[in-house]
Order: sequence, then C-alpha cells, then structure tokens
Amino acid sequence: MAGLHCIDTCSLIALKHYPRDIFGPLWDYMEEMIAKSRLIAPHEVLRELSKQDDDIWNWAKTQKAAFINLDVALGSVLAEVLAQFPALAAAMKVSPHADPIVVSLALLYTRNDPGHPCMVVTEEKLRGVGSHKVPNICKHFGLKTGTLLDVLRNEGVTFEIRK
Repeated sequence: MAGLHCIDTCSLIALKHYPRDIFGPLWDYMEEMIAKSRLIAPHEVLRELSKQDDDIWNWAKTQKAAFINLDVALGSVLAEVLAQFPALAAAMKVSPHADPIVVSLALLYTRNDPGHPCMVVTEEKLRGVGSHKVPNICKHFGLKTGTLLDVLRNEGVTFEIRK
C-alpha cells in the first residue's frame, strides 16, 4: 500500500543498522520513495542529523528532495501543535528539535489531502498520558505512526538473500 511518510530523525538513524554494502536495495528503495515525494521530513531533521558526521548524515545531505523547509503554512500548523504541547517549544530553544515539526508536517499534508493521510515514521513508542513522545502527539492529532520496518511491511517490500 503506497503512501506518504514523514520520517523522524530516529528512524533515519536506525538505518545505521542496515549498512548499504549489505542492504543496498533498502537504501535504493528509500531513495525511490524520496524521488517520488513519498518520503519527506522537515529540514530540522537534517539539522539534527548534522550533529553526527557519519554515513547517515553524509547520505541525508545528498537527499535534498526529502527535506521540506518551514513556510507559512507549516509554521501555522506548528504553532497549533506547540499550543497543545507547550513543553516542546522549550526544547526547540535549546537545540535542533524536529519532533513537533515532523508531526506538524504530517498533519499539514494530511489536512491538505485527507484521502491520503501522511504516516509519521518514528522508532519511538507510545507512552503514558502526558508524554510528549512523537507517537503520543500523533495520537492526539489522529495521525498514524509506524517504524521504518512497519513502512516496509505496509509497502509490501521484501528482500531476498543472495550469495
């Protein structure tokens, strides 16, 4: 089931467990999704990744089409998210903090095309009441979440081992 996905920093970092020299088709598929505008992230995710000078950061820098800049429409939805979760605003003042912008971007795309909702891709798990984790914020706004592996399952992606 092809869909739109807004990916959080932690899910991109999870790619380090799947090195390209072994899992090349996974990386190719991610790049295909980006090329088709089906895998997006706010530019803040790229800023978070820049804290580590590693393979993920170097790869992400080459995927410019994936990263969406903050504009008026996204800023308006972000203001709404921060009004509902004000503790996130404080975190954004300290250092790059993509979580509320990831949720806002998915919410914006979902509202613009309700027939094709945008799923938030995160490795974070739903926590108890009052948590400010991405799945909790998404649940509040009625957005679907899943891990990187969930996306691959939903997409019907499988890999085979060759020697």
